[in-house]
Amino acid sequence: VVSDVSSHMRGGVPAETRSLLRGLAARGVEVALASDAPLAGAEFARHLPIPLPAGAATAAELDRHLRAWDPHVVHVIAMSAPGVLRLTPVLGARRWVLTVHSVPPHERKLGLAHGAEALHYGLRQLRFLPNSLLWRRMLSMPKARRLIVHSRFVHDAVVAFGARPSDVAVIALPVAADPPPRPWTDRPAVPAGAP
Repeated sequence: VVSDVSSHMRGGVPAETRSLLRGLAARGVEVALASDAPLAGAEFARHLPIPLPAGAATAAELDRHLRAWDPHVVHVIAMSAPGVLRLTPVLGARRWVLTVHSVPPHERKLGLAHGAEALHYGLRQLRFLPNSLLWRRMLSMPKARRLIVHSRFVHDAVVAFGARPSDVAVIALPVAADPPPRPWTDRPAVPAGAP
């Protein structure tokens, strides 16, 4: 699993990464995480250090790790379009999958023109046009063969950006609690009329 989100961050992508690593390891898969630092709660995974943000040094270090470890599949769980474009030569003919959480401009908000919706969204489209163009280039490349998204909205967005629908799988994020909450049958009843 490759991530360009810092392992020091709480929640979000690191929490999803931890859940993925745990699930794969529970199924007997030998897992490794290429990231800036080991991920707390995922010490069972081999850590493959890479520099962030993703750049030429990241690609070189990931290439070194992949040559040494030779995994069956590489899962890029969080990466910007420029980062993925830098890693594509390293991933080469390997089996790899990319999780796309969102594409520009949908993941961004501007702090202006909220009173005029059309103006706000038009400005947002212009502001993030360079990122959108990079995502379109990357998603239309044949090398980005398999994509995972977590909603139908993102599925439709990546297909609109050039991904083949047959290459995109919608996999909902799991809802997990650790420890699990008590069953409803163990909770006291709320009296009628209680606030």
